Amino acid sequence: MLGGALEGLAVARFDPIAQCVELDIDEAAIEAHKARMFRKRLLASDRQEWDTAGIVRAYRELKHVEPLFRTSKNPMHFAITPQSHYTGDKIHVHVFCCLLALAIAGALREELPARGIDLPLDRMMDDLAAVRQAWLTPNLNPGKVAKKRERMDDETGKLWAAIEETGARP
Repeated sequence: MLGGALEGLAVARFDPIAQCVELDIDEAAIEAHKARMFRKRLLASDRQEWDTAGIVRAYRELKHVEPLFRTSKNPMHFAITPQSHYTGDKIHVHVFCCLLALAIAGALREELPARGIDLPLDRMMDDLAAVRQAWLTPNLNPGKVAKKRERMDDETGKLWAAIEETGARP
């Protein structure tokens, strides 16, 4: 009989003639053990005010946060690194701006499906980055400002219009 982790799952016998150990494995017991023990998670928290349901809810909400951290490493959009700042304050401002942009884009990404637009975040950012807009002051008259935007393809125009409908000022 084996002890420890294999107890009840297998029986070992020493064969003195062959000078080897024979192992009889109980497949049904192994399957029952796997169903009982595997794919379990131990969740721990230092938040003493949380009950068990709150800890489980916070763990399950990680699936929403982890993609954002992956996105923050994308060198094309929202990249926190590399940065060319050398003082602590400038680094903090850089990280703040990157995470603020990521939060705004994430909120926009959540809002757009209600307006019939379902684009991945990277695609949405690529489309918006291609939009060129300028504010012009004719004859250097500061009281008269005109906003001019290049033509956009239909999909980007629909995206831009949906952003304006949210009340954002692109």
